[in-house]
Amino acid sequence: MSPTPRRSRLALLGLLAALASSLLACKPDDDDDSTTPDPGAAEVIEDLVYAGEAGGSTLRGDLYLPERDAPPPVFVLFHGGGFFQGERADLEVAAGHLQRDGVAVFNVDYRLVGVDGGEFPAAAVDALDAVRYLNTNREELGIAGACGAFGTSAGGTLASLTVLLRDDPLMVRAGWPALRGQSDDVPVLASTSGIYDFSTREEQHGSVPPMEQDFLGGSPQDQPERYQFASPIQHVGDARGPVLLLHGEQDALVEPIQAELMRDALDGVEVDVELQTYPDGIHGFMFPINEHNPEGLDALDRLAAFLTTASPLCPAIGDIGSRRVVQSGSATWDGQTWSGNENYQLKDAGQPVCEREFSTAGETGEGSPPVARVTYALISESGDCADAPYLPADGEVWSLIAQEDSRDGVPALFRESEGLGRFRWFDLLADGDDLVYEYEASLPDPT
Repeated sequence: MSPTPRRSRLALLGLLAALASSLLACKPDDDDDSTTPDPGAAEVIEDLVYAGEAGGSTLRGDLYLPERDAPPPVFVLFHGGGFFQGERADLEVAAGHLQRDGVAVFNVDYRLVGVDGGEFPAAAVDALDAVRYLNTNREELGIAGACGAFGTSAGGTLASLTVLLRDDPLMVRAGWPALRGQSDDVPVLASTSGIYDFSTREEQHGSVPPMEQDFLGGSPQDQPERYQFASPIQHVGDARGPVLLLHGEQDALVEPIQAELMRDALDGVEVDVELQTYPDGIHGFMFPINEHNPEGLDALDRLAAFLTTASPLCPAIGDIGSRRVVQSGSATWDGQTWSGNENYQLKDAGQPVCEREFSTAGETGEGSPPVARVTYALISESGDCADAPYLPADGEVWSLIAQEDSRDGVPALFRESEGLGRFRWFDLLADGDDLVYEYEASLPDPT
């Protein structure tokens, strides 16, 4: 392959455009509206905070908007780095190329393993929150909402989970509080050099690399459920496509069989999927993006063409529904025993649909921070609770942990769910021996 002439022309045009803008900026103009930016002009909105607050891990992204006649659909970009390193700056050049090709992208950071609490499921929660942020703020940002996701290496895995874990109760519940109730539905997926099946890595690679074990909290023998749940290939039944997979045939870190198995699994559920491999491509073959890396430029061209073609397939983003869930409780917990009460309400257009009251009791198991094994005993029930989300059953046991959320630096109650990981479950309003907690969110209307 040779560098595409179109890229050179685009680079020259971009340089000329930047020079012209600089000259115009220095030219006086008597028009009072001259400082108002053209809503259709290309621009980059930097350092948008999509989750987190001061005192925690403030997560940011840069929104690249191309020249446009109407609010564009946006694709979220996730950098690589083995889940423990990397930053959005790694994809700046790719984001700029996509912008010049007419594709709107949101290039984001996410929490990292060993740095700010990015162990699974945290980084995947961040990825979905980037989607929810775009949908929450679409009018203010002048966009049509989120449309899909692209990532490379670890970012390819996160992009895949973003598309395939839509509406997952655990991931929705763990999301950033300010974004509750917003859609995380993004059908379009593109991924380069991603891991799609963690549970087969030991067989294919000879061992599971330490960075992946750190991300998932242990070995496949230690965390079998988590290895399954964190594997995008396990969720292809929720894919709607289209999907583009790019992989280097000489990739010794993530073998090409990962992409081949993912393609076959998507084929099996009749999703439109394309796998493009590169004979000389090693892991991270797309980079650096320049004329000395023709395979990387070809992959970027394919990506731009794919996202442009896929854009019209993205659904319109609906408004938050009229249903609302409120779950609140209080308990005395001295670090050893738990005793309290909890109330659950589901309302539709302000009218109660379901209400349950529980007593809660439990003891602390081993671990640091301490984990309370809390049993829910039903006291009373009214209404129709058959389809109520997040509702404990009589006699059900939840494992609850009070710890700081690394995104806001304040205590919250996390739920350890069936070996899958810790998911933020309640906002902790008061801690110490006397706990007060709640969860409140709008929900989509029932379909």
